[in-house]
Amino acid sequence: MSDDATDTTPRIHRRTDGSSTLVTLGGEVDVLTAPGVSAALDALTGADRPDIVVDLRPVEFIDCSGLSALVRARRRAEEHSGRVRLVCRDEFTLRTLRATRLTRSFTILPDWPEPTA
Repeated sequence: MSDDATDTTPRIHRRTDGSSTLVTLGGEVDVLTAPGVSAALDALTGADRPDIVVDLRPVEFIDCSGLSALVRARRRAEEHSGRVRLVCRDEFTLRTLRATRLTRSFTILPDWPEPTA
């Protein structure tokens, strides 16, 4: 955890690339920051046919609250005929996704997808 244990502001950067919205999460996605991550992803997954790519590479730590925020976003996107994909190369995060069987629910990419038209 960071030195400032009361910091609940998640580091989130988003941009649009063609029809996809690319969301980069940074720092720790845990019980303190997950509500902010959920709120940001909720805003993106409420539209028709959302195509969200969440970059987890800058994430230093993710706990069950962070995983729940990702699952919530995937479910909301699917309800609107969309999808959420993850970009991840960190072995600890990948191991966590495998242990929780989330690798079955998400498409996991090693890098950003190619730009769409």
